[in-house]
Amino acid sequence: GLLEASRALGVVALDARHCVMWSNAKAGELLVPKGAGPVACQSFTDFIGAAGIGSETFRQRLENALRTDETETLSIRRDEDSIRIHIDAPVNGTRLLYLVSTTSELPSAESQSIRHDPLTGLGNRLVYDDIVSAWSAASDASRLAVLTMDLDRFKVVNDTMGIAAGDELLRLVARRLQSVTRGDDVLIRLSGDEFVIIQCSGSQPEGAESAARRAIEILSRPFLMKGQQIHIGASVGIALLSAGEDPQDLLKHSSLGLYAAKGAGGGTFRFFEPALEHRAVAQREMEAALRSAIARRELSLVYQPQVEMETGQVRGFEALVRWERPGRGMVSPIEFIPLAEQIGEIHAIGEWVLRRACEQAMTWPASVMVGVNVSPIQFRNERFPLLVEEVLASTGLPPERLELEITEGVLMDDSDRVIEMLWALRDMGISIAMDDFGTGYSSLSYLNSFPFSKLKIDQAFVRCEQTPRIKKLVASILRLGESMEMRTLAEGVETREQYEELQANGCSQAQGYLISRPMPASDIDTFLQTHSSGARLEQ
Repeated sequence: GLLEASRALGVVALDARHCVMWSNAKAGELLVPKGAGPVACQSFTDFIGAAGIGSETFRQRLENALRTDETETLSIRRDEDSIRIHIDAPVNGTRLLYLVSTTSELPSAESQSIRHDPLTGLGNRLVYDDIVSAWSAASDASRLAVLTMDLDRFKVVNDTMGIAAGDELLRLVARRLQSVTRGDDVLIRLSGDEFVIIQCSGSQPEGAESAARRAIEILSRPFLMKGQQIHIGASVGIALLSAGEDPQDLLKHSSLGLYAAKGAGGGTFRFFEPALEHRAVAQREMEAALRSAIARRELSLVYQPQVEMETGQVRGFEALVRWERPGRGMVSPIEFIPLAEQIGEIHAIGEWVLRRACEQAMTWPASVMVGVNVSPIQFRNERFPLLVEEVLASTGLPPERLELEITEGVLMDDSDRVIEMLWALRDMGISIAMDDFGTGYSSLSYLNSFPFSKLKIDQAFVRCEQTPRIKKLVASILRLGESMEMRTLAEGVETREQYEELQANGCSQAQGYLISRPMPASDIDTFLQTHSSGARLEQ
């Protein structure tokens, strides 16, 4: 393949002073078959002279070629053949020399181009492999660090401004990163919006941390494109090379650091540590287990009642998905729902939950509704309203008995399209509730534009210490809901005091352990019979 072909070449990397940064074993084999190849920090022309390679004329031509920014090919005569040296144009102060025997085919322009990213002119993964392979065999391997980074909001630019704008942004990013790399550092573009800085010198880990901070800082500054200021930012993962380490393992480690940085909210850096690898293995195992759980129908639903605060009458039940993992016990939805969103299984889970909840709700009294949570990812499927319509038709559940609960994250994803989808659902007669209100991107404009019939006050506001400030905040949310003719429901109600204060402030409905813990569908009939004259609050 191309990678094997590239490793058959002798490769030497020179810095701006024409000193050797690194070289692969093939280069030494071609230049000095029975001696030592070039070493780091040694002038390449001095090495050529000391080894007696080529004539004085050749060495002068080599020196002259290195002083220009042009590509050039030189030849050294030997007894049985000659060596050709292709001198590439410098990139960010680094120059690559490719060596090949004339008994082999000299790399063509096409084969040279496979080592560089055509969009930015930076080296690519093949260059990365050569550099790290050479350093891995060196006695001072621990001086090398790899920083893998990607852009935090690049997809938004691609989606809203077009691919051409995205390409231009990548070129601008490459230039900025080149401006903050130091000395012998090499900048690589791996793919998409992923870049790598190979730090070939400096004290570690301080040098890598400093480089990461410079990269994050300069990419946090706005880019001016088409008269607009574009804000992106970057996250960075760092791994330090160990002697003999495989280049791909090092890249995997820095990528794990990158995932940890993005998991911390982005705009920061994280060093690789073994715990990250253990976590990645555990996540892969959970991914496989979740896919299996969906196929084997290991998921189940429980239902938590919602009551009218004034009368205690059961208004409906919220369907909550549960997963009991064989041999591991219950897995929290906080763990597996984000994972399902990440690996693309949320659509299958969401459809199953919707269908199963509607089927089971058909066995309840006609006055009792069922609430189903919908992930923001599900709204990226433009056919979602049609799916809901089909489920209602096949189960026979009247649309007036279904309430879809969405989080505020839905509102930030192509709001015009989402508004259209929500109105289509509302026009069917379905109720729309905003879940966890007050914890995300709430604004009056959203409430005015979207067809909400209910605001669910997040349990964080109910369970936390009821300071005067929190009480005023909750009261203002309740007044807001009333002024917009929306029902309000408080989640996480656990004490009579909470219940009574919320009721006094005009809250419509309540849900929480004070009323009941979530229950399996088989317990709902008994619960409804016991609470037919109004919910009895738990002691």
